[in-house]
Amino acid sequence: MGARLIELNGPRRSIEFRSDTYTIGRAPESDIIIPDAKASRNHARIVRRSDGYHLEDMSSSNGTFFQGQRIREVRLQSGGVIKIASAEFRFVENSVSDYAAIRQAPDVSGGAMSQPALSSAGYGRDSGHPSRSQTNKAVYVGGAIFLVMLVLGASLFFLLPRYAVQSGVITTCSLCGKQISSTVQTHQVTYSDRNKYRVEYQKQMCAECGNVPVEYTIYRHCQRCGKIYSQETKTAPRRENPHDENPSEGYCSDFCRNAYEIEKGAEKVKQWIDDMNPLKNLLP
Repeated sequence: MGARLIELNGPRRSIEFRSDTYTIGRAPESDIIIPDAKASRNHARIVRRSDGYHLEDMSSSNGTFFQGQRIREVRLQSGGVIKIASAEFRFVENSVSDYAAIRQAPDVSGGAMSQPALSSAGYGRDSGHPSRSQTNKAVYVGGAIFLVMLVLGASLFFLLPRYAVQSGVITTCSLCGKQISSTVQTHQVTYSDRNKYRVEYQKQMCAECGNVPVEYTIYRHCQRCGKIYSQETKTAPRRENPHDENPSEGYCSDFCRNAYEIEKGAEKVKQWIDDMNPLKNLLP
């Protein structure tokens, strides 16, 4: 027994189930991606159990619908329609029971049909129907055409756009977590290019959080001795660049001011003497 989903709108995808669990959502890592803002990142999933396939809602924001009814979990019936956001899928479950019943049906004639019976039924040598060689030739030609179409289909599988992927940047506030901006776009790409697209996430401060006033204290240090001689508390928006809260400016006393000026003057005199020394460039 096999099953598949046939998309009724959008890209018209046909998705055959090859595993026991299929996830559906907006996230790029979902098995079935729905590029719709109304779809949650992890919206729903389809799980195969002993009694068939079940559709489960994964606490989505806008709900999962089957046959027009919002559900939390439901056993899927063949032909039913699943609706998630703007996407609609028809669930189809294929069975080989009919074919098996035909193969196991009894032969009402009680055995193989005789040649006269075949002739009278219109399948004999002179009945005007194709001979065995003609039938085999038709089978060979049909098989060759099928193989050619299969190869062409496999080649187009890697060339035609079959996957809906997203790329862009989502910026959120580093404090409150609110989304500030988004440049996410949806692309229809080939199978070989589906891993070249991704969504990046950045963090920065939003306007509301950045305008919150924050207090900070400035401690002024003496240029000569490094002692703190004054402090001042100020207020500024949080988003401004950090302020220098420990500047070295001014002097703690007149003594430090005079001593600092004398030391600077002495350094200038020493530098002047060194520059005037004629033997400066001759000494090793």
